Amino acid sequence: MDRRAFDDTRRIGTVKAAINLYGERILEGSSSLKKPQMDLPEKSSSRAKELHTAKRDMARNKQSRRAAYSVKKQAESELWNAKKALKDLAFQTEESSSKARARMRDMEALKKSSKREDKALADRSFSIINMRK
Repeated sequence: MDRRAFDDTRRIGTVKAAINLYGERILEGSSSLKKPQMDLPEKSSSRAKELHTAKRDMARNKQSRRAAYSVKKQAESELWNAKKALKDLAFQTEESSSKARARMRDMEALKKSSKREDKALADRSFSIINMRK
C-alpha cells in the first residue's frame, strides 16, 4: 500500500470525525439550527410584532415625556410669575403701611399742634376777657 493512500484515508477519516464531532457541538449550542424551518417564520413574525410594539411604546413614551416637559415648563413659568407678583404685592403692602404710619404721625403732630394752638387761643381769650374786667 502506498503511503499517500494511507495518509489520505486517514485524513478523510479524521476530517469526517472532526465534522461529526464539531457539527454535533454546533447543533447542540444553536437551537435555531435544530428546529424545523416552519418555526422560523412564526418566531420572526412574533419578534417583528414585539419590535413594532416596542417601537410604538417608545414613541408614545417619548411623546408623553415631551408633553410632561412642556407642562412642567408652563408650571415653572406660572410659579415664577406668581412669585414675582407676590414680591410686588409684598413691596406695595410694605410701602402702603409705611405711608400710613407716616400719615398717622403727621396727624398726631397736627392734633398736638392744634391742641396747643387751641389752648394758646383759649389762654389769650381768657387773658383778654380778664383784662377787660
